[in-house]
Amino acid sequence: QLHQRAAEQSDVTALMRDSERFPEVFECFAEVEASEQNMQDILKKVRKETQRPALKYVEIQNQGQYLIEVPVNSPVPQGWAKVCSTKALARYHPPAVKEGIVRLEMAREHHRQACKAAWLQFLDDFAMNYKQFRGAAASVSELDALLSLAKVSSGPGFCRPTFVDADAVPRVMIRGGRHPMLDALLDSGCVPNDTLLTSEDGGQTAMLVTGPNMGGKSCFIRQSALIVIMAQLGCYVPAESAEMHVVDCIFTRMGASDNIAAGRSTFQVELTEASYILSNATPRSLVIIDELGRGTSTHDGVAIA
Repeated sequence: QLHQRAAEQSDVTALMRDSERFPEVFECFAEVEASEQNMQDILKKVRKETQRPALKYVEIQNQGQYLIEVPVNSPVPQGWAKVCSTKALARYHPPAVKEGIVRLEMAREHHRQACKAAWLQFLDDFAMNYKQFRGAAASVSELDALLSLAKVSSGPGFCRPTFVDADAVPRVMIRGGRHPMLDALLDSGCVPNDTLLTSEDGGQTAMLVTGPNMGGKSCFIRQSALIVIMAQLGCYVPAESAEMHVVDCIFTRMGASDNIAAGRSTFQVELTEASYILSNATPRSLVIIDELGRGTSTHDGVAIA
């Protein structure tokens, strides 16, 4: 067993929890605690020796820990090593404190080495059972995905999609579809839209969506692709009804970005991706394209689109 917080913080010294499996780690830690208690016992003796019951340890950056701080002109016992001072205060290391610090540092180092050795041993033991752990992790992740799909599918406004036979006419008939993320994030919900694509007589195999900026055009085409993906995952979809064929691929051409490393402009990237879609799409593919030609002038972009 491991401490989760220590693992998240990569703190090897606080990682182990099993005292029976790694006894040397806890023995060394007990020595660290004993050394820290010894430092407190030394402080009590120093208080009694100097008749200063308010003395305490201070830590100064770049100067060290367990410093005894007294007024600068106050007499101190012989043997005290002066570490640093200000106009008002002087800081010392009494001989007993110096010996205690050495003992404490040695105990901490032994503890660090024991923790590293225990961690390496743990990794060796884990490696011997790696296949079992990997299988368990894969099963848990699959179960997590299935539970997530089940939870989404049980939400209000979701329907079970239906798929036509392989020899039927390709179609994507989504009525009252909603974007799954917007539907969950917006308190007022989102406006449902229909996506009606079919190769049957009188049907349409493409849709051209126009409208003002911020009108929801990109949201609508993303929504259509997401509903198809969710349906083929075996999940219910946010729509009144959904009937479709099993698509063999979903092609997208969205956004505007260049590729400086390859020496390709935004316009060239757009055309390259569009050319790939035209070369590889089939009658059973779903293609969504958002503002083709935005990477060039308005006149040329409209001509291409």
